[in-house]
Amino acid sequence: MNQNIQKGTALNVLSLEDSERDFEIICALLNDSGFDVQSERVDTEKDFTTKLHTGTYDIILADFKLPGFNAFKALEIACKISPVTPFICISGTIGEETAVELIKCGAVDYILKDKPNRLPVAVQRALDEAVEKKKRKEAEDKLRQSQHNLTEAERIGKVGGWEFNIDTGKQIWTEEVYEIHEVDLTFEPTVENGIQFYSPASRPIIEAAVKKSVEDGAPFDVELEIITAKGNLCSVHVIGNVDLEHRRVFGFFQDITERKRAERELKKSEARFRHISSTISDISYSCKVDQGDSYSIDWMTGAAERITGYTIDEIKAKRCWGKLVVDEDAGLFKEFVTGLVPGSSGSCELRLKHKSGNIVWVTSVAECVHDQEISESHILYGGLVDITERKRSEEDILQSREYFKNVFEHAAVGKSITSLDGTLRTNRAFSEMLGYSEEEFVNIHWMTITHPDDVEKNQQVIKSILSGEKLMDRWEKRYIHKDRNIVFADITTTLQRDTNGKPLYFITTIQDITERKLAEKALQYKMDELQKFQHLTVGRELTMIELKKEVNALLKKSGGKEKYKIIA
Repeated sequence: MNQNIQKGTALNVLSLEDSERDFEIICALLNDSGFDVQSERVDTEKDFTTKLHTGTYDIILADFKLPGFNAFKALEIACKISPVTPFICISGTIGEETAVELIKCGAVDYILKDKPNRLPVAVQRALDEAVEKKKRKEAEDKLRQSQHNLTEAERIGKVGGWEFNIDTGKQIWTEEVYEIHEVDLTFEPTVENGIQFYSPASRPIIEAAVKKSVEDGAPFDVELEIITAKGNLCSVHVIGNVDLEHRRVFGFFQDITERKRAERELKKSEARFRHISSTISDISYSCKVDQGDSYSIDWMTGAAERITGYTIDEIKAKRCWGKLVVDEDAGLFKEFVTGLVPGSSGSCELRLKHKSGNIVWVTSVAECVHDQEISESHILYGGLVDITERKRSEEDILQSREYFKNVFEHAAVGKSITSLDGTLRTNRAFSEMLGYSEEEFVNIHWMTITHPDDVEKNQQVIKSILSGEKLMDRWEKRYIHKDRNIVFADITTTLQRDTNGKPLYFITTIQDITERKLAEKALQYKMDELQKFQHLTVGRELTMIELKKEVNALLKKSGGKEKYKIIA
């Protein structure tokens, strides 16, 4: 330890001394030895306590005995108020046993007044020890924080560590492994009783893996099932490595129950999706920007040939399905499909040229997102729904009021006719959507069933359509169900006029999107969880992939398209 005093070293001293002369001698000695001394003298317990509360000092120099006060009491006060400040006792009468007792209580040294020349060295040594003590404390604080972070990471990732001695079979678990097994921390794990937690089907696998690691030094990586102490079935990922030199096997133990459950749900979802795609006339696709800064199809599925007459390969050969769009709708295609920027989406109705020469109508829904694999690039996800029949039906409705009434009453989605005074005529689907009978819904006012916060928006839509500013409008609003729950709906409203242009009534299509809204909320939660997980569990690629799969599944459930491309 360096005890050389560098000339000019600043030293802020608090001196507990009732002798002005002794105080001046101490200060002069320290100044002469090279310190630049700034000092304050007190001689009562009250003043000493006040100075410690209000000031900051490099060292405390205390006489052993003062009137009604001594160094033991002063040291006790100093340890409570300023425990990091070194305390040195200076006395003319202190005995060796008393001095040793002071050291045991926390003083760093003691100096006899008849041998003051040792004081500068003692002060420097005390300062050096204080620096070392501070460094040790900082290191200990960092270690504790690191251990805390590791424990939190294990808890969040549901992963813990383990090891066992090959010769004794005694095993050590981290706290998270106890949590996964649902046992108390007093449980004493061994290789033998640890293996007993595995399910009957998994037990032979882990036994063989452990045996091979002990005999051949072979690591293992398996996904198995355990039955916890509380009887719960839990899927786990076990990774083991061998250190034969030190006769130990060690590794990681992770709870992957949620991941396995998500994998099963994903398989079910994929099977459902394949089945539905084979029975409905929909097309799904994704496009990437090619070197010519234009889109080219990189994936397509669905009933392309049934809708367009072209096979998927024939459409992909055209690079962009927009080449099937009739010339009159090319502007719509550019605005609501290829003209989208990352973060935006669009929906429109388009006419396509069938391979036979006929015209088919489709609803196009597209979303543009940033490419996660290539920076400064983006991907277009979209879908096409064949609405040719719907369009034909709409034309027939204009020709036949009776047909219109039939379609209105029996439509699968909610329909309403709103008079100019605000009263409603609704179809069965809309009545059921809000929990009313058709009789209860006769001549009810639209404000009665509209969420109060959406009334003003609804009034603005009515005003803009009546003024001719818009021919139609589409928006999302909230209805009040008969049981007072909120129903989210996608609304499309048009105004029916007579041959002279006089407004007659509003025709509204209402689609229940409550499930989608709830799914979007769940999706946002999962995306937040993913972001946190990315910061907290760097390198957990497998878990990240599973979370992304879960996000993709929620996106599908909410009516969107997959955000992440999963590479197996």
